[in-house]
Amino acid sequence: MLTLLSLKTTKVDAVGWVPLGAHPQSWKKNNVIFKALFLLPALLTLVAIILFPLLFTVRVSFSSWDVFQSGLDFIGGRNYVRVFEDDRFWQSLQRLSLLSIISVSLQYTLGFALALAVWKQVRGGPLLRVLFLIPMMTTPVVMSVI
Repeated sequence: MLTLLSLKTTKVDAVGWVPLGAHPQSWKKNNVIFKALFLLPALLTLVAIILFPLLFTVRVSFSSWDVFQSGLDFIGGRNYVRVFEDDRFWQSLQRLSLLSIISVSLQYTLGFALALAVWKQVRGGPLLRVLFLIPMMTTPVVMSVI
């Protein structure tokens, strides 16, 4: 029977307790392999979640696809030609660009103004700090109660 006392160990500062005769350099090499193995399922899941839908979307964009019939008919770039010739596409793109510019500008300006109000000594500053911190504090409190 192997007991903890029967193991001959030595203390290595960088790694911790390792069996006698095991070199820290070999431990570091194996440690990289173990890290990669532990990351592999997450990376494969991430690739599957991102890569498959992206490739499928590209495939469908070059096809004529009817939802009620099986199969994809390859038509090349005709979908893109049809979209770029449509006036509604360009109107939609123009409106979306305008909406994006306005909303980002307002959010940036409002966020900067509120940050200055919290940072500087202004009237109502402590109340603003509390109002900003309440959403960050309620989630952990609710989770701890549940």
